[in-house]
Amino acid sequence: MRILFVLCLICCGLAGYRIAIRSLVHRVGVAPTLGLAVVVLGLVAVGLIGWRLAAGRSLDRWCARNGWSPAAARAAWPWTPQQTPPGAVTVRFAAVKTLRGLSITVGELSWTRDGLGGSVEKPNGDGVFTVVRLPKSYPATAVQRRRTVGRRRAGEDEFLRKFRFIVDEPYFAHQLADPALRAAHLTGRVPRWAIVGDELYTVVASRLPLRPTQMVRATEQALHLLRLLGIRPPDAA
Repeated sequence: MRILFVLCLICCGLAGYRIAIRSLVHRVGVAPTLGLAVVVLGLVAVGLIGWRLAAGRSLDRWCARNGWSPAAARAAWPWTPQQTPPGAVTVRFAAVKTLRGLSITVGELSWTRDGLGGSVEKPNGDGVFTVVRLPKSYPATAVQRRRTVGRRRAGEDEFLRKFRFIVDEPYFAHQLADPALRAAHLTGRVPRWAIVGDELYTVVASRLPLRPTQMVRATEQALHLLRLLGIRPPDAA
């Protein structure tokens, strides 16, 4: 709610700023108005940078209180690694914690030049990622959202209309056909994902700075996804 309030204030401020600029142009001329506009925009930029830094410090304190440790930035990603341009994926923050015997890394990243391939909808963006170290290696499998979704036709499978799955071997074939897993994707309870070796990856697009609530949600979604896939954590009863 606090983030929405801040965004509303920014939108209202920009609208008022535009009206004020028009009024000043008529009163004092173009040059003084442009100078004032540059100063105001500079102050806004400094404020936004300060807000992001404060959010980062708050997140660091929350991680320390809740058992999350700093994780080394990941330089490589499993999605189309041979086609990913160097520097196309940048990790800005990453923290790791062990839950139910699983090492879970959650962090913030940005990508350009389609660095994450079909794992995300847009070729450039920012988001929250999750990496779960699995008890063993599995065949490469992924569920991706289609970037172009056609108009729904009578009797068409809604999951197949919006998503596609990629499998090297039919290891998860029965789970991918499970109505519970498909419903979880359609309702947004789990994000798109990929399994490569002994790691499960997810990425959710987000333009806002990473917050504790996002880390908790990303962790819960990853664990729920494992349950739907039938992957049992080491300490599962």
